[in-house]
This record gives sequence, C-alpha cells and structure tokens, in this order.
Amino acid sequence: MAQKSIAKNYIYNLTYQIIALITPILTMPYVSRVLGVDHVGEYSFAFSCVLIFAIIGNFGFSTYGQLTIAYFKEDKALLSSNFTGILIAHFVTVLISAGMYFIYILLFDSNNLLYYVLFIHLIAIAIDISWFYQGIEEFKTIAIINTVTK
Repeated sequence: MAQKSIAKNYIYNLTYQIIALITPILTMPYVSRVLGVDHVGEYSFAFSCVLIFAIIGNFGFSTYGQLTIAYFKEDKALLSSNFTGILIAHFVTVLISAGMYFIYILLFDSNNLLYYVLFIHLIAIAIDISWFYQGIEEFKTIAIINTVTK
C-alpha cells in the first residue's frame, strides 16, 4: 500500500471533528423550537437509552478492529479474514444488544414509537465500518461518509 500522508489524514479528521461540533450548535435551536421543551426532553432520554445499548453492542470493536486492521494492512489475506471475523463478531454483539433493547422497550417504556425510530441508531452501529478505514488510514473516506450521514 502507498504511504499515507499524516498531514492529509490530520486535516480530514480535523475537518470532520469541526463539522461534528458545529452541526449540533446550528441545528439544536431549530429542533428545540419545533419540538418544544417536553418533546426535546423525551427525545434526549430515549436517545440516551439507545446509546447505552449502542455502547454494549459496540463492545470495543472499533478500537480492536482499528488496531487489528492497521497491523495486518500489508497482508491482504490476513486483512480480509480479520475484517470478516471482526465484522461478524461485531454484528452478533449488536444483534444481542438490539434484542436487549427490544426487551427494554416492551417492559419499561410507554412511548414505543420514538424508541422504534431510534432503533435506526443501533442499525447504524452494526453497519459502521469506519474502524476499517481508520486502520488502513483512509481518513478522507471517513470524513466524507460521516459528514454526509450527519
């Protein structure tokens, strides 16, 4: 693989981080005005619950995957087999976490529709492979994908 430019990767990562910080500052006043105080609180609580299950589902795979991919990035066969193994294991843990999330919804919450809509966040965690691109040092791809999805 060609040598990646640290400066370019730094600029791409910095740009994405700045966009990730500025976006909520620009959108939150509008969302607060449209939804109102009560609904913003309901959304925030529901999203915090989803994040707990997302953390359980992610289970450190981002860090482990990034380190493993970086270690094997020169050997295509090992890279491919490790990527597949990590992706399957990550998917299984997110699937278990999603099952726990649905049990939580059924047992403890009355506003089910909001929780079902926020299930999309767990799906996004399951299909997110930004750790792979970090491991192969493709920060341009990460910055573009994450900026578009934000």
